[in-house]
Amino acid sequence: MKLNQLYYFKCVCKHSNITKAAEELHISQPAITRSIHDLEEELGVTLFTRTNKNVSLTNEGKLFLYRSSEILSNLDSLTDEMRDLGYLRRTSIRIGVPPTIGTLILPRLPIIAAEQFQLELEISELSSYDALTAIENDNLDFTICLLGDQEYPMLEYYVLKDTSLCFCTNINHPLAKEKQIKIEQLADEKIIFFYPGELMQQTFERHSVTPKYILKSNQMLTICNYLAANLASTLQFPEAFAHYPQITAVPLSDNIPLPICLIKKKGKRLAKGASQLYHYIGTHSEDLFTPTLKTDHSLSL
Repeated sequence: MKLNQLYYFKCVCKHSNITKAAEELHISQPAITRSIHDLEEELGVTLFTRTNKNVSLTNEGKLFLYRSSEILSNLDSLTDEMRDLGYLRRTSIRIGVPPTIGTLILPRLPIIAAEQFQLELEISELSSYDALTAIENDNLDFTICLLGDQEYPMLEYYVLKDTSLCFCTNINHPLAKEKQIKIEQLADEKIIFFYPGELMQQTFERHSVTPKYILKSNQMLTICNYLAANLASTLQFPEAFAHYPQITAVPLSDNIPLPICLIKKKGKRLAKGASQLYHYIGTHSEDLFTPTLKTDHSLSL
């Protein structure tokens, strides 16, 4: 008796039809018919009674379905358990990080992961939206990204740092010395759209302002160079430009919180090392972040 015979038998029982079972299993109908015939020959019993189009279980077939289903269920559980053991011993972790946050935590995070937890990080550069989608689809172990004001019932998270959306520009820009800025003041400004930028777009739309976008990009270095050269400005949380003394951040009068969060799927079982790193990040976030961008506005974010 072979395992594939049990799977074929169970699928035929599910459909009461050999043709439909063959379609689901992506094998030929004669292959299933031959497999069932060989199984009946080996067992010395008839498992099905045949009609023109369908099959139905005999009493012996019903007993065999009950007992073989137990075997297949136990086999599936054993396979899952062994895969879990392999997963729990993984030494690589899949993490998604937006480019704006990557500038803050890299290279600190890989060093901490390697030196303290003997882990190798597989880091994907994704927008916050794409990172959250990847978490929900189990394509990442966890992410460090911006979390908006939407509800995310499938996620659990630590807030690592409270920050907010600001007008980020060159220190020599005419608006750089303002205490606060209203979105309406930016109607004539040259703005870089931080792709995908849903929050930025919603902010302008809420105030009925149509900005003059000169560039749409998710390339952090390119955007920083534009701001540093005083060629354009953008809306972003100020820590994103902490390494650029030529760039300053002015608070918006319409305060828009942007918490930076450590996020994983609710109930997801992480590998041992990944779980240790996850909880370490959640309780030692100060070890990851560079100092906040200092401005003349005494920003405290």
